[in-house]
Amino acid sequence: MSSFETKYQTLRRLVLFRWVAILALVFILLLLEQRAPDTFFEGVWAVLPAAAFYNLVLHLLMRSQRLAGSLIFFGFLLDGLLLSWGVAITGGPLSAYIPFYLFIIMTACMVSSPGVAVFTALVQWGFYLFTLWFCFQHHIPSDFAPHNSNLFYGIMEAGDPGLRKGIYLEQAIRWSFFFAMTTVVCGLLVRQGWRREERLRSRERGLEQKRHLIQMGELTGRIAHGVNTPLGLISGHLEMLMAETRKGSKTHKTLAQIEQYVQRAIRTVRDILDYSRQSLSEIKPVYVPKIVQAVVAAAQPKLKKSGAKLILDVDPRLPTLMAYPEGLFQVLLNLVENAADSIEPSGIITLSAHFQYRPMRLSA
Repeated sequence: MSSFETKYQTLRRLVLFRWVAILALVFILLLLEQRAPDTFFEGVWAVLPAAAFYNLVLHLLMRSQRLAGSLIFFGFLLDGLLLSWGVAITGGPLSAYIPFYLFIIMTACMVSSPGVAVFTALVQWGFYLFTLWFCFQHHIPSDFAPHNSNLFYGIMEAGDPGLRKGIYLEQAIRWSFFFAMTTVVCGLLVRQGWRREERLRSRERGLEQKRHLIQMGELTGRIAHGVNTPLGLISGHLEMLMAETRKGSKTHKTLAQIEQYVQRAIRTVRDILDYSRQSLSEIKPVYVPKIVQAVVAAAQPKLKKSGAKLILDVDPRLPTLMAYPEGLFQVLLNLVENAADSIEPSGIITLSAHFQYRPMRLSA
């Protein structure tokens, strides 16, 4: 998923969450005041239509995925402004809506980059302190006292001015500490989550790379096995042709040069096989007589050159074995070719394969 799509999905969730929060606040206000408002444009009820309107605007603008990142940030700013409005008219430092600042900060930490999250936290802190100062200077909540559910503000306003100032100062310090702690804790938790996710992604990339290398090794091994047998046949026939031509002649020199190139190709193929053997060493059911037939076909040029005769003594009722077929083929072929090089001309090589069951007794 691209960055634009991720931000777009985040914006959609935030818009949906705001709709749910607005409806929940309407329900809570109805429970607290136990009556429907006379008008939706006075007191705290005026904040909810404003919040619904701006959320509707975000809902309409989020169709453009490129605007998603900016809309998320400006959404947090508008949340803080509307929340400050609500705090100012519902008790100022004693408002029950102050913790919503913390929710905004936590949400910003979860969906935004660290820089944007810290900036959002500072902005929300500034909104809160400015709201307290404005309420303290102008006694804003007093004008809306009949329309809010905060019973403590009236008691504070009726008390000593020094007590009122102390409450404002105390609340400013207390909630500033909460803002700082929320920002730090949420930032550390989100950072830890990102690190864990990055480790998982790195591990997945490593596993994917290993799978890719294994697949490449298997493909390379299959190609090498397919090329190795024809090269062996070519090498054997070249040796036979060289034996039939006079040494020192132009034809013999050409065939010898071709044989050098063929041997170089064979060595290269064997190097590839050695490199990919780890990925190709798959144990699978093997029918030995079939492997023996392949060995006989591959060893014919060497046998003709040496004049040796190969006699097969293979039981056709051999059971299927769990083995590495390419390795078994290579071992048998090497044994036959080494025998052909070692024996005298017109010698006899016998290749036997029988199954014999023997009981085993272990003792200590």
